[in-house]
Amino acid sequence: VELALPVEEQPPSRAEGHDAEIATDDIDDSAVELDALLKHEPPPAVHARVVGSATVLGRSRNLKADQSDNLASDVDRGTPSKEQRGQTNGGGRVMGTVANMVTAMIGASILGLPAVFARTGLLLGVPLLVLSGAVSMYLCHILSEAIGLVQAERRICIKKLDDLARECFGPVGQGITLVLLNTYFLAKAALYIVLIAQNLHYLAPSLPYRGWVLLVTVASMPSAFLRDVSRIECLASLGVAASMMYGVCIFSGALSAATRLERRFEFQRGFSTAGEFCSTLFSSLAMMSFGFGPTDIVATLRREMRDPEGLLLASAWSHSAVMVVYLVAGIVGFWGFGSSVTGNVNLSMCDAPGCEGQPGVPQGGGGMRWVSGCMLAVAVTLNLVATIPLVQFCMFSGVEASFPAHAPMKKIHSVMMRTGAVLASATVALCVPFFLHVLSVISSALSVPIIFLLPILLSWQAARICGAPPRRVATRVLDAVVLLLGLLAFVVGLGDSLASLAEVIREHPEQAAVFTDFWH
Repeated sequence: VELALPVEEQPPSRAEGHDAEIATDDIDDSAVELDALLKHEPPPAVHARVVGSATVLGRSRNLKADQSDNLASDVDRGTPSKEQRGQTNGGGRVMGTVANMVTAMIGASILGLPAVFARTGLLLGVPLLVLSGAVSMYLCHILSEAIGLVQAERRICIKKLDDLARECFGPVGQGITLVLLNTYFLAKAALYIVLIAQNLHYLAPSLPYRGWVLLVTVASMPSAFLRDVSRIECLASLGVAASMMYGVCIFSGALSAATRLERRFEFQRGFSTAGEFCSTLFSSLAMMSFGFGPTDIVATLRREMRDPEGLLLASAWSHSAVMVVYLVAGIVGFWGFGSSVTGNVNLSMCDAPGCEGQPGVPQGGGGMRWVSGCMLAVAVTLNLVATIPLVQFCMFSGVEASFPAHAPMKKIHSVMMRTGAVLASATVALCVPFFLHVLSVISSALSVPIIFLLPILLSWQAARICGAPPRRVATRVLDAVVLLLGLLAFVVGLGDSLASLAEVIREHPEQAAVFTDFWH
């Protein structure tokens, strides 16, 4: 529908020479902006074009149009549109964003924290966990600031992290960021499938682990096609409630383990060489940062919020809650199970000789499962059922939004992408069933660049291209320290993680033999 608004010749107005568009993604705001435009004294021959479907009903001028990056008018430039002002039509609230961030953070890593504390000892592990949470909160803060700065300067809407990379580093930076993010999302989805299958196998060992992987893959396929973030927020509330049970279940299991199992508990672990200390330090830092680090979804969540400035408050609340849960789970789990705790703490919650499926435990010969272990398995499954749709939404919406508005991604291609991503994650889960080692590799190789390096680099570049005032010396020093920690965690942590994965495959080749013993 094209709306021609002929106007008599008028003297130049204050609006002349500025940009103006009628935003069509919000019905009420569109009517208000059109009314306001008609009351102004526009320049000669103003022509407004509203692309999409529109209905004019009396004075309300109820406009509804297709949503896209370039849905707007050719009104002789006067008032910036919502897209230009960096605003969006998202309906997410602060508490909904808190729920999404907590659900995204508390997922896989909490079950490996007792084992991480067993590697580091409490004297090193506790401050390392607090440092990881504080760094993650700071990086979310500077990333959100960078998004707001670029939106205000360029008058665009940053919808995802690679949009910010495009504005800061051009198409090459956007391409690298997009590949890195989507690989990370795929790896996280694979890790979550591993974890769900392990916990369901714990609850029902009659079906082998890989059988559960196949069932989880089929069950998670519909969630790959969710496109409404409000529905995902409903799932996120369930995920938060389930994640709060983690600490309770691990605490209860640790008390049972203290009375049933022989364990060795170390407040301070000794390291034989400086190299062993460094590899343990930085690989553990990478895994703990993976447990926080929602920087990969900050841009998406900020876009979906009614008030994007509320993201900082949501980040503070979610990080604080997650840090408390992690400290309880890690300290108490390590105290109860000791140095022999498994990579997935839930698989330590069985009587002798251990949980079925673990090395040295024959099929059908596992010990009796504990009540706390069963409760934890249910909580983990519910939490990850809510987390996987959020990860998929961020990945798929980011890819589809990278297509121009006049040539969107074809539906058949979207279906193939979503289906193929789920199948790719399932393939990884089938072939590499070593939870803690896969977590370590993903943390070092993928999460460290996204959590540590990208926010710092994007923040610096955004400040430079937008002409922001110079940062204080203390802030620059802090950025440099965080960047150095990230580089060391990437190099040292990745080398240690790959060596550990190769070692466990050599020790237990039957668990990785997907083609020769599929139903192991």
